[in-house]
Amino acid sequence: VKVWDISSPTPTLQLTMGGLRDWAVSVAWAPDGSMIAASSGVDDHSNSANAYGEVHFWNSTTGVLAWNASPLDSYPARIAWAPDGHALAAVGHLNDVWLLDPYASPKAKALINHSYFDVVGHASHGWAAAWSPDSRYLLGGFSLDLDHDGRTDEGLVLVFDPNDRDADGYARQVMRGEIHARPAEWVGWDSSGRYIASCSGTDLYDKRGSTPVAGQDDIVDTGELVMYNFTKSLGRKTLVAENVFLFGRSWCSSLAWRPGNLTVAAGNADGTVKLYVLDEDGDGCMVWVDSAPRDPSICATPAAYTPTFLESWGLPLLAAAAVAVAAAGFLTIRRSRVEVEPERRGRKGDGDDGSGRRGPSRRR
Repeated sequence: VKVWDISSPTPTLQLTMGGLRDWAVSVAWAPDGSMIAASSGVDDHSNSANAYGEVHFWNSTTGVLAWNASPLDSYPARIAWAPDGHALAAVGHLNDVWLLDPYASPKAKALINHSYFDVVGHASHGWAAAWSPDSRYLLGGFSLDLDHDGRTDEGLVLVFDPNDRDADGYARQVMRGEIHARPAEWVGWDSSGRYIASCSGTDLYDKRGSTPVAGQDDIVDTGELVMYNFTKSLGRKTLVAENVFLFGRSWCSSLAWRPGNLTVAAGNADGTVKLYVLDEDGDGCMVWVDSAPRDPSICATPAAYTPTFLESWGLPLLAAAAVAVAAAGFLTIRRSRVEVEPERRGRKGDGDDGSGRRGPSRRR
């Protein structure tokens, strides 16, 4: 694990930390910046005795190892630090979820979800973790293997309440999302705490024939990004899905919410990144982009429109003005005729027969 100072135009390498058993799969800064954590281990799905997981914690200033939290039941696929810094969550490949506190005295390690090898296991593979902004709930992405044949039957999204534990210390599952048919590889919580997103892939087409048709050939054809309304889901067992986006030619492999704005960036294994703007101005009126429908439950009936004064009275006023102008014109013409007639009558005795022609003069 390496740390660079990028405050200057030329980045400077500050620290190098080693000693992990295998890949440094996931890294995370403590919210206060005092520690850096990284996960590693040994991956073995067939033999639990060979499965091994660890999370190392280093002082972020000196690079000195502060704690090696091991052994864990399996290789942590993802680690996530609670926003308030009270614990780091590690989601293992064999479904084990751990809460680790390197600041406690003594340092604390607690298993809060069953392992795959437990008879009451709920999923076969852990993939992702994210905390709610208030650090109360923990979100996990899993794959469910119902018949234990090594194949994913469902991509599961679980919301845990780490403060609500049973007699064995396992956290209560507050709600679950069951939309994905493939592993839920990444999960995220928006900064307001209202919405959850999860990433997976889906098999839309069967390409084994000469012409692609709908079917299942076990090939992921497109990414699948699901949006859940956590606020609306409170009090229910199932996460309420608001929308599903399909994009790209492979898995939806990662996602990130934009802080303070309901916008999601989603990465696809085909090398593309897509941006979904859900509520750009923050007014609570959701407008789904990417040709998806508006959300009727959020964008309710539009507020009644109040017409302006001109729109309400403009046409009647214009009509009245037109009538007034016409009436004034008529009266003006009428008055002109009345004034002209006496003048004509006064000139008739002077050889005018009233037709405008001059007649012969009469002389006495």
